Amino acid sequence: MNLLLPWCGVGLALIIYQLFPASFETLFLINIWFFSLPHTFSTITRSDRRTLKASGAALGLMIGFLLLVVVFSAWIGVVLLYSCYFYWQQFHYGKQNFGLAVWEQKQGGSVWDRAFYLSIVAVALAGLLGQGPQSFFGYLLSSPFSWNLPLPWAWGLIGLLTSVYIIYRPSNYCHALSHSLIFSMAYLLTEHFALGWLLLNIFHNLQYLAFMQDFEKKWRFLIPPAIATFLFYLLQSFYFPSFMLFSLPLGLAVMLALNFTHYTLDGVIWRLNSRNRVQ
Repeated sequence: MNLLLPWCGVGLALIIYQLFPASFETLFLINIWFFSLPHTFSTITRSDRRTLKASGAALGLMIGFLLLVVVFSAWIGVVLLYSCYFYWQQFHYGKQNFGLAVWEQKQGGSVWDRAFYLSIVAVALAGLLGQGPQSFFGYLLSSPFSWNLPLPWAWGLIGLLTSVYIIYRPSNYCHALSHSLIFSMAYLLTEHFALGWLLLNIFHNLQYLAFMQDFEKKWRFLIPPAIATFLFYLLQSFYFPSFMLFSLPLGLAVMLALNFTHYTLDGVIWRLNSRNRVQ
């Protein structure tokens, strides 16, 4: 379920896009409002975090990130801020794939497991940026690499790393192959960077929602995130567009702060629950 649902979502989105290329914006909005934001809010509304203390901590963290986003957008500029957001997002995606594999295998995960999942992310990004500058929501990404990795080399490295890892951890071959395939498809195979990013985003969101269903044992866990998403939609539509914070619209600043909060909380949740599951 945790792999079937996200791959079904990726396949369906790809088919729809191939049949109707003009559907990209619709697919993007569906992903944001039906998958991404419910996924983000479900990190905060999980049954093991649904306390006043935990909610207050999450709100305080989000306000802190909102202030940092505003300050950094004025200090380093929106372009560099977007680059930081993109790379943290990719790191988060890799960590979730690692966390889910560890969770299902009921193992703590060694430094080699972590190294494999994050190295695939790094190689895929190096291969992507080796093809030339990439635009992320209208801003060119600042590359952390001082060299270009040719596409054939990126494919070869991913194939080699995946093969070696499966030999090292054969019980984890399904998640390892899925991890390498989704990053390769998104950033080395897909014709357009935006489409590849969207497919990876859909995969990530549906993977987490499937995991949450397994964790909570019922689909009713979606009700609080759905309500929070609807309220956020109302604020985004009727209130946020009227205000600017330095060079960022308020709605965008809040969205970035919300995602940064989610990445931070999710990292803590994966680490704690993986340890508890192994014990």
